[in-house]
Amino acid sequence: MPCIRICKTDCPKCHPEYDNDFGQLRKIWEEWDLRILVLFILFTQLYLHFFGRHRRKSMARVLINVNVWLLYLFSDLLATIALGKLSKVKDDDANDTTNLKGVSKVGSPGRNDTKKPIPQLTRGLWAPVILFCLGGPDTMTILRLEENNLWVRHLIGLFTQGLRTLYVLILTWTPNGLSILALLLLIPGIIKYGERVWVIRSRSGGKYQGFIQLNETTIDETSNSASQPNAKLVLQAYSWFQTLKPHIPDYELNRDRLKILVIRFSESVRIGAENLATGDTVIETSFKLIEIELGLIYDMLFSKVGTVFTIWGSILRSISFSCLVSVLVSFFLIAMPPGRVEGDFLITIVLLVGAIFLEIAGILVQLVSDWVIVWACKYPGRLANLVVRVHEFLILDRKRWSGFMGQFSFLNFCEEYKPTRYRKMVQSLCGREKMLSRFGSLSAVQPSVKKLIIIQLFEKYQKGSDALQTSAMKRGEWSIEKYKCQEFKWSVELEFDRSLVIWHLATDICYHSEDPNVVDTGDMEAAKILSNYMMYLLLVCPSRFPFCNNYDKFMEDCNKVKKLFGGGGSKWSNAKSCESLLEQKIDLQDTTVANQVQNLAKGLSEKADRWEIMRNVWVEMLCYASSQCPLKHHVEELRHGGEFLTHVWLLLMHFGVERKVERNTPGKPKDEYDSSTKTTTSYFAEVAGGG
Repeated sequence: MPCIRICKTDCPKCHPEYDNDFGQLRKIWEEWDLRILVLFILFTQLYLHFFGRHRRKSMARVLINVNVWLLYLFSDLLATIALGKLSKVKDDDANDTTNLKGVSKVGSPGRNDTKKPIPQLTRGLWAPVILFCLGGPDTMTILRLEENNLWVRHLIGLFTQGLRTLYVLILTWTPNGLSILALLLLIPGIIKYGERVWVIRSRSGGKYQGFIQLNETTIDETSNSASQPNAKLVLQAYSWFQTLKPHIPDYELNRDRLKILVIRFSESVRIGAENLATGDTVIETSFKLIEIELGLIYDMLFSKVGTVFTIWGSILRSISFSCLVSVLVSFFLIAMPPGRVEGDFLITIVLLVGAIFLEIAGILVQLVSDWVIVWACKYPGRLANLVVRVHEFLILDRKRWSGFMGQFSFLNFCEEYKPTRYRKMVQSLCGREKMLSRFGSLSAVQPSVKKLIIIQLFEKYQKGSDALQTSAMKRGEWSIEKYKCQEFKWSVELEFDRSLVIWHLATDICYHSEDPNVVDTGDMEAAKILSNYMMYLLLVCPSRFPFCNNYDKFMEDCNKVKKLFGGGGSKWSNAKSCESLLEQKIDLQDTTVANQVQNLAKGLSEKADRWEIMRNVWVEMLCYASSQCPLKHHVEELRHGGEFLTHVWLLLMHFGVERKVERNTPGKPKDEYDSSTKTTTSYFAEVAGGG
C-alpha cells in the first residue's frame, strides 16, 4: 500500500508521476553551492585587482565599470553567506578515527579503497581565506570617495566577520594538523582586512597626505641629480602634489614654494614654445606630469598603494605572505591523499594559491607604482637604486590613463535621432544620459589640442594680470577682445549652457561649409574636437561634471535646429546645406536658439581668422568649465580613469591659478559650487611678475 500519508510527492516509488530530475539537481546544488561560492569570492578579488583601477583602457569600459561596481558591492554579502554556510557544515565522517599525523586514515590494510579526510576539516581552511579576500585588492580599497569617512563601518565588519571566522574554526576544531593550519591562516586574514581598515581610517580626516613624506629640499636635490628621466619626472610631479594638495578642499598653499614651481613650469613651456624641435616633447612632458600627479592622488585616495613603503606595512606584509606559504606547504605535507587530487582538496589548494597570488600581485603593483620612486628618494641605497632602475625599465612608457576624450555632435544627433519606442524606453529607465551616450564617440587627445591649450594659458600667464584667476575666469571674452570682434560678445554673455550650444552649432556649420584647401585644417580640427568635447560633457556627463545648470531644453532646441534646416533631409552635415543656411536672411529680433546659431555662424564665416577665434574661445570655455566644476567631482572621476577636463583643471594650477576654498554653507551640500565663497590668497600677480 503506498505511503500517501508519509510522502505526498517526494517518493518516486509511490508516485512515479513525480519522478523527475529536480531532486537530483537539488542534491547536486546542495553539494556544490558552497564550493562555487568560495571560488567566486576568489574570482571577485582577482577581477577587482586587475580591473579596479584601469577601467578606461579598453573600449568595453562600460561593461568593466558595471562588473566592478557589482562585484565590489556583493563581495561582503557573498562572504557573509559563505561564512554562514561554513558554520553549518555537518561532519558526515565524525566517527572516523585519525592516524598518528592527526588526519583520517588513508586506507585499511588489505583494501584498495582510499578514505578521504574529514570534509569539515578541509573546509575549515576556507573561512580564513574568505576573511583574507575581504581585505580587498591593493589596486582598489574603496569604490567612492565618501567611504573614507565610513571607516567605523569597516571596523565593525572586521570585528563581525572575524568572529564568524573564529566560530567556524572553533566548530571544526579537532586536535589535528588541519585545525592548526586553519588557525595559522587566520593571521593573514586579520592582517589583510585590518590593513584595509587602517588605510581607510588614515584618510577619514580629509587631510590625508599619504604614507610617504619628503621635505622640499630632499625632493629638489634628488630630482636635480636623478639620471633616469622617468624618476626625475615622478619626483617633479610629487613636488607639485605636495605643494598643491589638490585633493584637500581648504588646503592653504605655500606661496613661496608655489612661486618657484610655477616659474620653473612656465620657463619649460617658454623654451618649448620657442624651440620647434623640442616644443612637442615639452608639451607632452607637461601633460605626462599632470598624469603622474593624478595617479598619485588616485593611489592615495582609492587604493592601498604606499602601505608597503612603511615600516609597519612591510612587516605585516611579510608576516602575511610567510603564513600563506607555510600553510600551503604544510597542507601538501600532512593532508594530501595519495593519487588523484579532487573535491575539497583541490578547491582548498586553489584558494591558497589564489591568496598567495593576490599577495604577490599586490606587492608587485606597489613596486611598479610611482610611489616607489618617492620611497627610494627617502631611503637611498643600493636596494633603492636597483628598484629605481627596474621601475625605469618596466614602466617607462606605461599608459597612465585612457588618452581619450568624448565627442558629441548636436547636429549629427538632430539628423540621426528618431524618437522610437526603444529609445524612449531607454531614456525612461536609464535616464537621458544613457540614451545620449549612444550617439557619442571617443577621440584620442590630439597633440595639437594639448599644444593649443598650453600655449594659450602661457600667453595669459605672460600678461602678468589676473586673466587666469578663478574669480576672473572668462568663457570667451578674452578672445573676443583680442581679435576685436565685439559683435559676438552677446553670445558669451548668455547662460553658459546656452552659450555652449550656440557656439557648438556655429562651429559645426562653419566646419562643414569650409574649404579645407583655403584654411589651416589643424585649427579647424582642434576647434571641432574641443567643441564636440564640451557638448559631450554638457549632455552625456552632467551629473559627473556639473559645471553649469542642467541643460533641460535639449530636445526643444533639437526640434528648432531641425526646422532651421528645413525640417530634415537626406543629409544635413554637408557643405551644400550649411552654405545655403549661411546665405539665408537673419531676423535680428528673433532670439531663438536656431536664429542665434545662424547669426553667429554667418558672422564667423565672414572673418578671415575665424578658426583662430573659435579655437581660442573653446579653450577659454574648457578652462572655465574645469574651474567651475567642484573639486569632489574631479577627484571622483579618477576612479573611472580621469577625464581630460580634470587634466585641464590641474594644468591651470601649474600656471598659478588659484582655486576656490569649498566650505559648507547652510542649505547647500559641500560639493555644490558657491560663487560667494572665498578663494585662496591671491598670488598670481606676484608669480607672473617674478616677485
